[in-house]
Amino acid sequence: MQKMSSLPLYSELGTRYQQAYSGPYNDMTVVIDDSRLIIACKDGKLSGFGRPAICVGDANKVLPAFKNLYEAFPNIWYMDYLRDNKLDAISAFLLKNGLAAQFYYTQIIDLTATKEQLHAQLRKSYKNLVNKYQTYIASNGWTDPEILESGDNSGDNDINYIIENFRILHWKMYGRFTRNEETWRLQASMIRQNQAFVYTNYDKSAMGLFIHDKNTCYYGVNSSCGDEISHPLVWSAILHAKTLGCREFELGEQKFKGDEKLMDISYFKRGFGGSTKLRLEFGKEKE
Repeated sequence: MQKMSSLPLYSELGTRYQQAYSGPYNDMTVVIDDSRLIIACKDGKLSGFGRPAICVGDANKVLPAFKNLYEAFPNIWYMDYLRDNKLDAISAFLLKNGLAAQFYYTQIIDLTATKEQLHAQLRKSYKNLVNKYQTYIASNGWTDPEILESGDNSGDNDINYIIENFRILHWKMYGRFTRNEETWRLQASMIRQNQAFVYTNYDKSAMGLFIHDKNTCYYGVNSSCGDEISHPLVWSAILHAKTLGCREFELGEQKFKGDEKLMDISYFKRGFGGSTKLRLEFGKEKE
């Protein structure tokens, strides 16, 4: 099966997370040989469980099944990763049927680069923040940031404690609980099953959860009581993903116009380096 970015988000636990977050969805996933169409239905609309539906492998193999689904539910949200810079068979079908595509941009760091090369890609101000923070913690004799992952002697109590602290920090940051407790429990399960790790600083005032498989690490969620704390935390996560053998670190969607807050978040992410990659998105409601 051909590898592709963001697949960690579509794992079994990732799907269960989406069911808890925005479901329930009717699972209509199609598997033929080594190809998989990850697709589900809710309220008459097809998606990838609240994310865009995607195809992993050869889209030609699952195209007949997709056509049947699309005939029954023409309201769809689908993403083409443009592997080998080519449209897949499903995208070609949707275009021929008059469904317009939107550009989707995401920032991806190539983890096959050396640590020195990755550091060189950091925005100058980020390098200063990382160096300043590392000097600060060294002067206090701390080992920081701290990592929590499967296999590092972290028991259920440790994982539950960190996730609960993460949930409270998220509440402090946003002034409300933005999602239900089951979603946090499922993220704890991701850590236990070696599908995610958490980085946190010495006083638990900054935490980040990063979801991964063998190929890709995805920037999941980050909360902090100060903007400057996030930079060394994300930098450490990038390096840890490299030690795990991941080949890509996906920072997430890039916005270049529209909502100023989303544009600021995009600018923050681009400061860690990498390249802006293009995908095609069908059926996404305009923001």
